[in-house]
Amino acid sequence: MQKFLQNTIVFTLGLILLNFLLYIFLFKPAIFEKYLFNEKSINSYNIFLVSDSHGEFLKNIPSQNQIFNFSNTSENYLDMYLKVQYLTSILSENDTILLSIDNHNLSSYRNGFGRISENIIYANDLSSIESKALKPNYSYIKYTKYIPFLEPQYNKTITQFITRSQGEPTNIKKFSNLSSSAKEQALKKRYSEQFKDKTVSAQQFHYLKKIINLCKEKKIVLVGLKFPITDDYYNMIANQDFGISAFWKSQDLPIIDLHDLFGSNDQYFADTDHINQEGAVIFCKQILEKLKNL
Repeated sequence: MQKFLQNTIVFTLGLILLNFLLYIFLFKPAIFEKYLFNEKSINSYNIFLVSDSHGEFLKNIPSQNQIFNFSNTSENYLDMYLKVQYLTSILSENDTILLSIDNHNLSSYRNGFGRISENIIYANDLSSIESKALKPNYSYIKYTKYIPFLEPQYNKTITQFITRSQGEPTNIKKFSNLSSSAKEQALKKRYSEQFKDKTVSAQQFHYLKKIINLCKEKKIVLVGLKFPITDDYYNMIANQDFGISAFWKSQDLPIIDLHDLFGSNDQYFADTDHINQEGAVIFCKQILEKLKNL
């Protein structure tokens, strides 16, 4: 019996040590300090980019321009709200959050995406999340952030953190290299995905408003960011933004829109609506210039 107790104690201490090492050297940097692409600790930044794949495509280029890239693919405004909750708990007054307010962000198609199982860890207050399924798990979620060894749901983010080598840009595709027919096919496909039912998502609009209210309450500067898209796609969706631009302006919030900077130069784009590495370098430098004048 004594030997069994000794083995149990040794095993438990070993498990605690392993978890501690994983948290300090892998989980904490991957989730809370550097996320996927950033070169320095989050406390070294005062500008933060919260977006979906439009921001994810920039990889670590924002970090090179003193902007913390807190973006990931397929994220919607519920995901972004969870991240903003976390940011507002650690930021100082007048720090800046750049939030994606692109035409597709209020589309109902966004309801079918999201990474809530990963981003729920950023929630400081789950009572503000209108989901009965989540609330019973809050007491559990509050503590699992410190026990990564026992919580497999965050493995995807950790794997991304490791395999991307801190986000070295690898995206050098150029939309300009496609034939005219291939471009047309890509445009039609993208349009049918993002604007097929032309319905405003009540859920996305709800969490967009919560983001705005939270930033106002915490006195965090919130700036709407319109990502550049190809001219052909820009013209195709110009009058279909589900009212997001008008709503943003009604809240007296600034917008940075750099579409004209890229014009019809498809060499800056990887596809219809994502800028490539070359475009990202120009884009991030111009964001900083625009912020100086807000």
